[in-house]
Amino acid sequence: MMSLRNRITRLVLSLTASPILGSIAAQAAEADQSRRVSADVIAAIKQNDIMRFTACESLGGLNQSCVRIAQELEAISANCASTAWCLWNHLCTFHLFCGLLGPDNQTFLAGVTQRRDWVCFPAGASTAVRGEIDGDTVRIKGQAAFGSGARYAEWAGVAFVIDDKPQFSLVDLRQHGVNIQDDWHAMSLRASATDTVIYDGAS
Repeated sequence: MMSLRNRITRLVLSLTASPILGSIAAQAAEADQSRRVSADVIAAIKQNDIMRFTACESLGGLNQSCVRIAQELEAISANCASTAWCLWNHLCTFHLFCGLLGPDNQTFLAGVTQRRDWVCFPAGASTAVRGEIDGDTVRIKGQAAFGSGARYAEWAGVAFVIDDKPQFSLVDLRQHGVNIQDDWHAMSLRASATDTVIYDGAS
């Protein structure tokens, strides 16, 4: 009969994240001190198929079960809680974004999935974002709080209002008009980049 230790070892080795667990663990202490997950670790995660776990097959995703996702995150969190927290936020919020944006945006969502782009959703207390129509473009201004993973992400979900009507979109964080403030100074999940995102004319 296989021992418990052997069963656990087999499970860990079968995980999609298994190849990157060592590098995640190696940078955990430094991540806590510097309040930043290693850029190399973030790059490795973005190359790993775990990024596609909560996207459906029609988008190029893997459509994994909650149990499988939990097993992966359990292993990652044992090595670096901040890294697991950010990845969990990406997986959950991207699933939400797919539902909000729907089939009309399938090509865009498939691109995000296939490129393994990272997403986040800063929308906590003190968030206030307004949109203005500028020709064919909507530009947003304001702040969005508690953006876990924002520093590592390519896209942010943004809830905003135009003429007091609620709107939602994904905004490219790499553009001018976006400033991610380094203001997460909590005593736990110190490298989770749960920062405030400032929008000043971003589109």
